[in-house]
Amino acid sequence: MPKLNWISDLSSDELREFLKSVDTILFDIDGVLARASTILPGTVDAVGKFRQLGKKICFVTNNAIAPPEVLKAKLIPFQASLEEIVTPNITLLAYLKKIDFQKTIYIIGSRFTKKMLREAGYSVIEYKDLQTTDVEETLSSAMQVSLRVLDACKNVGIVYADLDINLQNMAVHVAKILLKHMDDVQFLTGTSDDRIPIGENFSLIGPKYFIDGLQRWSGVQAIPLAKPGRVLKEVIDAKFGISQDNRVLMVGDNISTDITFGIESGFQTLLLLTGDTKKQQAVDWAFDEDLKPDYVAHSLQEVYEKVKTIPTAL
Repeated sequence: MPKLNWISDLSSDELREFLKSVDTILFDIDGVLARASTILPGTVDAVGKFRQLGKKICFVTNNAIAPPEVLKAKLIPFQASLEEIVTPNITLLAYLKKIDFQKTIYIIGSRFTKKMLREAGYSVIEYKDLQTTDVEETLSSAMQVSLRVLDACKNVGIVYADLDINLQNMAVHVAKILLKHMDDVQFLTGTSDDRIPIGENFSLIGPKYFIDGLQRWSGVQAIPLAKPGRVLKEVIDAKFGISQDNRVLMVGDNISTDITFGIESGFQTLLLLTGDTKKQQAVDWAFDEDLKPDYVAHSLQEVYEKVKTIPTAL
C-alpha cells in the first residue's frame, strides 16, 4: 500500500524536482481557491508564485451555473483571464460543434446554460415547454404526460443533465422517457457532483443522484463533460496545447471529480484538504487505492509556504 506524499515532508531538492516536472497547473475553484465567495488564505500568493515560476494556469470548475464572466470577476485576485477558465458549458459547446449537432436538446440545467445554447443557435426544449401546469397526482396523468412527450420530442437527439436548483421530479421523468423509449438519443452530463459546497458546513445536493438514476432507469450510459470526463481533457489539451500529460498538475479537493480526472488523464495530482476531502479521510485513506494522489497538502497556503523562496529560475 503506497504511502501518501505530503508536500510538507518534501525536501528542498524533492520540491524543486516536483516543480521542474510541471508545465501546466489546473486548479479547481470551490474548496481549493475559494469557499463560496470567500477567497481562501494563501491561495492568491500561491497562484501568483506559480505564474512567476512560468507555469501555465487554468481554472477548471464543474460549476455550470455561473457564466465565465462571473467566474472571472470572482477570480480577479488571481489575475484570471477568460481564456484560462474552463467550465462544463465550454465543454458542451465544443462537443456539439465537434459532432456537428443539428437536432434538439432536452435540458435539465441552469438558466445560463439554456440561454447560452439558444444564443449559439441550438434548438433547446425544457420541461416547462412541455408541461405548463402541475401534473395531477395520479399515475394515469403521469402516463399521459409520457405519451405526449414522446410525440412532442421526436427531434430530440441529446438529453443534457446538469445542476438545476429548481428541479422538478417530472423533468427527470421526461429525461428518462426520452432516453429509454427513443432511438439514438445521447445522454450528456455536466457536473455529476454528489454535493456542492455553498458555505461553511453547508452543501447543496448535487445532481449525481438523478444522473445515476437516469443511467440505471434507461440503460443509457452518460458521456460526462465535466470532471472527470474524457471530453473535458480533450478540450483542455486543445486549449492549452498540452502534449505531455505527465507534465500537467491537477489540484483539487474532491476525490471523485478532481483527483479521478487527474489520474485518468495521466496528470500529476495534488489533493488539498480545504474542501470536500477531510484530513482524517486522507490519513485513513477512505477511498480506493488506485485513487491515491501523487501529493497531499493541508491547504494551498501550506504549498505556498514551501515554494515561496524558490527562485524564478528553477
